[in-house]
Amino acid sequence: MQAIAPVTTAQLLTAGQQPLMKFEIYANGNWLDVSALEVERIVDGELEDWAGAQDLTYWTEFDSGGIGVGVFRETTTVHSGVYSARLHTTAGGDYAGFEQEFTLTPENSCTLSLWYLRAAAAGSVFRVYITDFPINVYLNSLGTWQAGATYIILPASAVWLLYQLSFTAHPSYSNYRIRFYKSHTFGVAI
Repeated sequence: MQAIAPVTTAQLLTAGQQPLMKFEIYANGNWLDVSALEVERIVDGELEDWAGAQDLTYWTEFDSGGIGVGVFRETTTVHSGVYSARLHTTAGGDYAGFEQEFTLTPENSCTLSLWYLRAAAAGSVFRVYITDFPINVYLNSLGTWQAGATYIILPASAVWLLYQLSFTAHPSYSNYRIRFYKSHTFGVAI
């Protein structure tokens, strides 16, 4: 992972990559803004459509329950746009996240770009999963597919960073799921 200058839609199109999403996620001081995979494959990748303070319109939210645990609409600190999503956990065993299913053309070149700002919090882990659906393979942090469960962990950062991962859609699958997940302990099952 490396920090680089912001990437505009025009730059992505010039480079042959079309924007897929622009996420902004806040997780207890941890911000994320995601852009680009393929042609608009993710609905509301900008995380701007909310049915309520804890209800993303086009995403499926999940959490461990408990007071203050979950996915929340954030208006104070955003990387761009009006809203971001705040993933909040409070104690060991807590988790919160959201996911969406999408399609990719087999063997198509893609780039996942994640803008994020994630404060170091003891016991807090932020993961990104991309799998085919139903699950047969997982995308790993090297941009290759593997049969065993894996995920991408975003390290803590006090400044906005752009994480980018180039990969090729699996030759055997076209249905996928992307999941953003914050846990307060590393061993929480999903």
